[in-house]
Amino acid sequence: MPFPITLEEAERRASSIRTDRESWIPDWKDIRDYMLPYYGRFIGDTPNDGKRKDHKIIQDVAKYSLKVLSAGLLSGLTSPSRPWFKLGVTDPALMDMSNVCRWLDEVEKRMYAVFASSNFYAELHKMYMELGGFGTACAVLLPNYDDVIRMRVFTIGEYSLAQDSDLRVNAMHREFQMTADQIYEEYGENCSDAVRQCHENKQGDKWFTVNHLICPNNNITPNRRDVKGKPFLSLIWEKGARKDKNEGFLKVEGYDSFPIIAPRWEVISNDTYGRGPSWDCIGDVKMVQDMRIDSMEALDKMIDPPIFLPSSMRNEDIDLTPGGVTFVPASDAGGGARAVYQVNVDMTKLEYSIESAVQRIKSAFYVDIFLMLQQVADKTKTAYEVAELTREKMLMMGPAIEQQEDTLLKPAIERTFEIMNAAHLIPEPPKEIRGRNIEIEYVSVLAQAQKAVATSAIREWVSLVAELGEAFPEMLMKVNAVEVVDEYGTLLGIPSKLIRSDDEVAEMQEAQQKQMQAMQTMQMAQSGAETAKTLSKADVGEDKNALQAIFGDAGL
Repeated sequence: MPFPITLEEAERRASSIRTDRESWIPDWKDIRDYMLPYYGRFIGDTPNDGKRKDHKIIQDVAKYSLKVLSAGLLSGLTSPSRPWFKLGVTDPALMDMSNVCRWLDEVEKRMYAVFASSNFYAELHKMYMELGGFGTACAVLLPNYDDVIRMRVFTIGEYSLAQDSDLRVNAMHREFQMTADQIYEEYGENCSDAVRQCHENKQGDKWFTVNHLICPNNNITPNRRDVKGKPFLSLIWEKGARKDKNEGFLKVEGYDSFPIIAPRWEVISNDTYGRGPSWDCIGDVKMVQDMRIDSMEALDKMIDPPIFLPSSMRNEDIDLTPGGVTFVPASDAGGGARAVYQVNVDMTKLEYSIESAVQRIKSAFYVDIFLMLQQVADKTKTAYEVAELTREKMLMMGPAIEQQEDTLLKPAIERTFEIMNAAHLIPEPPKEIRGRNIEIEYVSVLAQAQKAVATSAIREWVSLVAELGEAFPEMLMKVNAVEVVDEYGTLLGIPSKLIRSDDEVAEMQEAQQKQMQAMQTMQMAQSGAETAKTLSKADVGEDKNALQAIFGDAGL
C-alpha cells in the first residue's frame, strides 16, 4: 500500500467527524439567516448562488455590529500598519545580548513583510466575521511559491473538526463542490470517469462533490521523508471515486505540522465548536425583526387604515387621497367611508423598545468599545483621561483577546515561521539560542490595553516616590531606574533595538566614570600648576620664593 491510510478508513474518519457536527447546524443556520446571510455552506445549498438571501433581515443592526467587531479585531489585534507581536526567549540574560536582539528583530521584520505581501490580513478579516458570528472559524495555511504563504478561510457548514485528548483541534474534514473542469485541471487522470467525460464532452461546468480530510497519521513510519513519515496527512477524494486509480484518492500529501488554524471564541467544557457573541443576542436580533415588522404595520394602518363602505358604493369611484372628495347619494350621506377601527399605537414606546434591543445587540458585539472614542460626549476630557477610559473598556475583552492569541495568532505565527524556515528565509540564529524555544509576545493595541494596568501602576509608583523624594531624598534610592525603563518598555512593546542592553549601559557608565575621573585628574593637575605658579612668584626673603621654601624645607 503506497499510502498509510485506505480510502475506506478516510471515509470512516470523515463520517465520524461530520456526525459530531450535526447538532450545531440548526443554530448556525439561524445565525446565518439573521446576521450573515451570505456566509455558510450547508447541504442543499446551490454552489455559486448569487440570489439574495437576506429576506429575514428587516433591520440589519447585527450585520452592522459584526462588521464593526471584525474591523476592530483586525486593527486592534493584527493591524497591518503597526507591530502586533514580538519574538523573544525566556532567559532574560539572553535578551540582554545585542546579537540575540538583532536576530529576533530581523526575523520579526521578515515575517511582517511576508504577512503584508500575502493574503493573510484579508483572510483574517473573514475569520473574525466567522468567529463573531458562529463562534468558530477555520482556515488552512500553506506554502506558496509567489507569496511564501497563502491562507484560505472556509465558511461554516463546509467543514467539520475533531480534537485530540488535550482538546486541541487536530483534524478537519470538508465537503465542497468543484466543476468537472476544475477537478480535471487540478488532479488530471486521478479523477473519475464521470468527471473526465464531462470535461471531454464540453460539460465542464457540471458540479461534483469532493472530500478533503486533514488528520493525524496514525500509521507513521519514523525516519521516512515521504508521506508515510509525515505526522499529518492531507487526503482529497471525489465522491464515487474509482479505487483502481491512486487507491481512490485525487491527491495525498503529508505535513510536518498541522496546517489548519481553527480558533474558537468561547469553548465550554470539551465541546469541539465554540460560541460567539451572536449566541448571546440571537433572541434580541429576532425580536428586533418582529418588532420592526409590527411597527411598520402599525404605521401603515395609522396612515392608511382599513375602511367600511356602504354596499351601494361598491361600483363607485372613491378618492382616498389627502383632500380628495367622493360624492355619494343623499340617502347614503351618513353612511360614507369610515375606519374599521382606530389604530392608536404609541410609536414612541415601540421605538424605545426597539432601540433598547438594538443597544443590547451592539453591546454583545462590543460596538460600544470599538466606537467609544466617537461616542465620548464630554469633549473636555484630556488625552490621559480618554486613554484611561479606553483601557478600562478594553479590559472587558480580556478573555476573548487571550483566546484568539492562543488559538489563532500563535498557530499562525508558528506555522509561518516553519514555512519560512523550510524555504531558508530565516537567518541563521546566534549560537546562544540554538535549540531554544522562541517565545511570542503580543503588542497590539488590544494586547497593550490588557497590560495598561501594570504600566499605570508603575507610573503612579514612580510619581509617588518622586513626590516623596522632595521631602525625603533617601526615598529616591528605592527606584532602580534602569529596570523601570526596561519593564515599562517591555509592557509597551517597544522594539528591543531601541532599548540598550544592561551590558551596553554598564559599558557606557564605566566609560562615563573614566571620563569623569580623567577630567578630575586634569582639573587637579591644572589647579596644582596654578598653585605652584603662584607660590613661585611669592618672595619670602633670603632670595627664596614660597615654592622654594616649601620644597627646600622638605629636603627636595
